[in-house]
Amino acid sequence: ELTQKNIPTDENSKRNIRLGCHNGWSFYLINLKSVFEGGLDLRNKDNRFKPMLNN
Repeated sequence: ELTQKNIPTDENSKRNIRLGCHNGWSFYLINLKSVFEGGLDLRNKDNRFKPMLNN
């Protein structure tokens, strides 16, 4: 079970944090699966490409 705590409860935070966290946690779990199954780390390593979700 994955739990995130201490999230602000005002309407703006609910909307923006939920959307940002959804993308971040989704990528984290996809990358974790990729590393475990085949050893491939999907995170961006090239600093020329910013900002990206995966670096």
